[in-house]
Amino acid sequence: MKVMLSTIHGGAVGVSQAMQIAANISVLERASYLALLNLVNTKLDEFMNITENINWTSEETPQNGNDHINEVGYLPAILFLSTAQQILPLDALHKVGSGALEHISNSIVGAFLSDSVRRFNANAVLSLNNDLKIIEDFADERFHSTGLSEIYKEGSFRGCLLEARQLINLLSSSQPENFMNPVIRQKNYDALDYKNVASICDKFKDSHDGIFGSLSTRNTKQSARKKSMDMLKKRLKDFN
Repeated sequence: MKVMLSTIHGGAVGVSQAMQIAANISVLERASYLALLNLVNTKLDEFMNITENINWTSEETPQNGNDHINEVGYLPAILFLSTAQQILPLDALHKVGSGALEHISNSIVGAFLSDSVRRFNANAVLSLNNDLKIIEDFADERFHSTGLSEIYKEGSFRGCLLEARQLINLLSSSQPENFMNPVIRQKNYDALDYKNVASICDKFKDSHDGIFGSLSTRNTKQSARKKSMDMLKKRLKDFN
């Protein structure tokens, strides 16, 4: 790098050559970001492994995040420790942090879409909602403590988790069929893909869908919510 700068400042190159050198530096810089991000994402996959770490048909209502969430939070925490902040410029920290959180969001959505997850219930959704809240709080804390909030005033790390948050909100909604309302969809679910929502909702089967359905339908709100979800499934199939 010093050689390149000396060459440029020494006037030994023309404007076009200087521009080419700058382009090469940009490519090299981007390659370093991508290599680091790839390493972080690989480690996140090892820690998360959502399809196996989540009980997709649990009969127990979870109160807190899953055990593995501490490990998920641990790796990004290493990334943002003071030593990392001293090594990486803030723009690099922002790119790598954003990429890692987007990867977590994609992993959550991807888990619902995975062939290995054939069905899930409301408890699984609540469990992942607890996890996501922990990650969102962590993202907010790191975005402010690193000083990134002073530079990137229009965005946040939490925004990188938008697709996962909107999916969890939809699956937790008391009226999921509102997804088909264009105004509500644009306001609350604009990051979600129709086909993905259709595939995921088709796997959403609570205990009252099964043999003991009559016991579950005692809960009026749960019954109304089920009817709304069934309506959404039907309308999504008609739409496709």
